[in-house]
Amino acid sequence: MSTLKEQLSHMPSDDKYSFSRPMRDRESARSARDVRVNISENDKRGEYELGACGYGKNNVKLLYVRRSDELRHEIREYEVDTHLRLSSQRDYLEGDNRDIIATDSQKNTVYLMAKKHGIHSPEAFALLLCSHFLYMYEQVAEVSINVEEYPWARYQVDNRPHNHAFIMCPTATRFCQVSQLRNESPRIRGGLKELRVLKTTQSSFTDFIQDEYRTLPDMNDRIFSTVVTATWDFSTATGVDFDRVWDMVKECIMQNFAGPPDTGIYSPSIRSIEMQMPNKHYFDLDFSKFSKVIQGQNKEVYLPMDKPSDMFSSAVDLYDAPPAWWETDCVRYGWVEVSSAGLLESNLLINRHRISYTPVRSRLTSLMGSHVVRLTDRGYMTRLSSRLQEDYEVRQRARIERRKLRATSVVPELRELLPESLLKTTRRRRPCAPKFHAGAAKLCKQLPQLLLADATQSSTSEF
Repeated sequence: MSTLKEQLSHMPSDDKYSFSRPMRDRESARSARDVRVNISENDKRGEYELGACGYGKNNVKLLYVRRSDELRHEIREYEVDTHLRLSSQRDYLEGDNRDIIATDSQKNTVYLMAKKHGIHSPEAFALLLCSHFLYMYEQVAEVSINVEEYPWARYQVDNRPHNHAFIMCPTATRFCQVSQLRNESPRIRGGLKELRVLKTTQSSFTDFIQDEYRTLPDMNDRIFSTVVTATWDFSTATGVDFDRVWDMVKECIMQNFAGPPDTGIYSPSIRSIEMQMPNKHYFDLDFSKFSKVIQGQNKEVYLPMDKPSDMFSSAVDLYDAPPAWWETDCVRYGWVEVSSAGLLESNLLINRHRISYTPVRSRLTSLMGSHVVRLTDRGYMTRLSSRLQEDYEVRQRARIERRKLRATSVVPELRELLPESLLKTTRRRRPCAPKFHAGAAKLCKQLPQLLLADATQSSTSEF
């Protein structure tokens, strides 16, 4: 295990105690830093680095027919996008294609996986493709699969479902986005789009800001229409019925017309849900100029207007209490690693669940005692940056404690009350170990009581 001094020697001097956002793929990130491209000798900005890069196949169309028997059939029609990111970048920098999986091969893989394993849901099929590419090709660092399903429904004849006839019912379009890094859990996002809903009454828009820019009057009753786009993240892929979850979300939107965004309906497999709802306007037509033809108020004919449109969005996240392993790691090591590099298996829980930082920070503070634990704005700390920051804080607090000891050193009896190891620890210039410093801080807090007890005992014995 390398020492703190050795770790510091490999870091830039101006970034010694700063938090750093961890790389998702450290090996590929390191190789990317080593490879620099000089765009032009006359360019004063110097060298450039190749950023995120990858390739794939879009709009791979697929129709899968499941034949339960000779007449009873089921169909799924997908449009699949595949995207691969390799661990090296020599295909872009050197024109070396030895690691390339051709996009035509990716297209063929979609068909072969469907033939070999069948199709059950967009999310399950995307997970299958991610696993295949990561297992078959060791040079693949990340796989992203997007699947969009065509809305086929079984045809009804005299209220009876037909065995092998289908009709397209574009009520809403189902899609999913699945991505997976090597040696990490997949990130699964389901969604629906193009769900257009409308209600003709019980919708009002009043009491908004009145200023010199306003021309829209208060409307106590109006037509309300929107096109719903909703996405949700899954907390796990194990034992989830993706079809049932999609039907449940769609039914919830239809029944509650999006519902209150602060409550929603609970589902243990859904991690979070986001919704976008642009407003589709239907304006009243003014028939006052045609009073000879039309008498009375118009409540039947409206003018649809799709542009310009309003946009409303909301998100609901499932709150998680801090897991139990936070306590053990904090107490045992004195630091917390929440790195997305997957150095600890339990870190995947943080990456997947995005635990709320405020209760975690307060809980960590109570567990750590005098040690300070900080979380970045995204909740990530690497082991190195976390430990460096803590050592820096320890050093700062150690200086304060040493000043306290110097201030009280005029009392010779005080030095006899402190252990020799504690005195040596507080005299050292280098950072104190966290456990030693915790003991020093605790003893320094008890010094007034110790002095008072010693003074009381001395006065009693003299009396």
